[in-house]
Amino acid sequence: MRVLVLGAEGFIGRQLVGALVSGGHEAVKGVRKSGFNSHAIGDSVPCDFGRDVDVNSWSSRLSGIEVVVNCVGILRERSADTFERIHVEAPRRLFAACAKASVRRIIQISALGDAADGEFIASKLRGDALLTESGLDYVILRPSVVYSPRGSYGGTSLLRALASLPAAIFLPVSGDQKIQPISGDDLGALVVKLCNADIGSVKVLEAVGPD
Repeated sequence: MRVLVLGAEGFIGRQLVGALVSGGHEAVKGVRKSGFNSHAIGDSVPCDFGRDVDVNSWSSRLSGIEVVVNCVGILRERSADTFERIHVEAPRRLFAACAKASVRRIIQISALGDAADGEFIASKLRGDALLTESGLDYVILRPSVVYSPRGSYGGTSLLRALASLPAAIFLPVSGDQKIQPISGDDLGALVVKLCNADIGSVKVLEAVGPD
């Protein structure tokens, strides 16, 4: 199956590309950085959510694509790259283009949390809402903190930094907050399965680990 992974140069995207290829799929990497090479696996096409807000601009990129995995996201805004543009407006055009190109399924990598937690989560959920209203066949994955021995990003980087400190660490609320992290390998295996599975009425999955 030919799968376009948007955000393939990111921490999660790299792992999903590897999992898809290992699972027998043809992964096409949607990359923002010119010349990016993810472990020399598969083809790549330029995709920039900061600029690609025209439905027609997606036509050639979606040619022959059966599944689109969208894991594009930003943790902080920079200049024109706002939460609204990256998490809402660009996906709106992407979803319209996917409908026009008869893409079989969209797998949206969102985030686990409540809109009251901040604009990052709130904008992610607004993008999810657009997908639910699009008429497309979709699955929305909302992973907890994703960890991997092959790198880190965001919350995982913070946890690694804290764990490496030599002395006792004083955390807010006595450090009693609980998280249920998921490994990148498990998230990748789930995405591979969802490319083929008959998902029925299951449209939103909270992806967490066992502990």
